[in-house]
Amino acid sequence: MTAQRPRKAEGLSVMRMMVSSAALLLAACADDSGPANNASEAEPVADASPPSRQEQPPAPTLPAPGPVVVPPSDSDGDSSATTGGDGSAVMLVALQPEDTRGLEGELGCDFVRRSGDTVFIALGYVADAGKAQGVYRVGDSSEKVVMTRPGGFNAMSAGGTFAGRGMTLTIERGEAIPTDSEQTSHMATLRAQRGDGAERSYDGSWTCGP
Repeated sequence: MTAQRPRKAEGLSVMRMMVSSAALLLAACADDSGPANNASEAEPVADASPPSRQEQPPAPTLPAPGPVVVPPSDSDGDSSATTGGDGSAVMLVALQPEDTRGLEGELGCDFVRRSGDTVFIALGYVADAGKAQGVYRVGDSSEKVVMTRPGGFNAMSAGGTFAGRGMTLTIERGEAIPTDSEQTSHMATLRAQRGDGAERSYDGSWTCGP
C-alpha cells in the first residue's frame, strides 16, 4: 500500500504540468490573434490605383483667317481715282440729248473720254464778251456751269475753267489732233473738283467747232 503513493503524486504533477502548458498555449494564441486582427480591421487597405485626372476642356477652335479685303478703286483706263473729300467717288457719266437744253451759244465744244463717253459740253458765241456755258451729268441729274472768264466761244476753245453749284471743271488742252473739217481737236484732261475737296481727272479729247 505504501509503495503506490509516490506514483499517484507523480501522476498529479504531470497533469498539473499539462494543464499549465495548455493555459500558456491558449494565452499565446489569444495574444497573437487579438491585436493583429484588431489592427487589420481598424486600418483600411489603401487604394493603390492613381487618382483619376479631371478631364481638361477641349481647346477652342480658332476661325481660319479670311481673305484680305482691298477697298475697290474708282479709277479706270482713262481716269484717276478720286482723292480727298468725304471718300465718295466723283463720277461724271455720259450726257443725254436733253441735258443741253437751256444752253445758249452759236458754237460748242465737247469733252469725250477715251472710253467714248461725252461727259461735258459747252456753248458760246463767237467774239462775245460774255461767258460760255456748259453742262455735265452726275448720276441721274445734270448740272450747269459757267466759264470763269469772259470771251465766249473763242475763250473756251483754248480750254479753261467752268464753275457751278458744288463742282468746278477745268479743261487742260494738250497736243493737237488732225481733223478733216473746220473743227479743232486736242488731247485734253478734264479735272473735276467737288465742293468738299474731292478731285478726279479724266483723259480724252477737247473738240470745238460747228
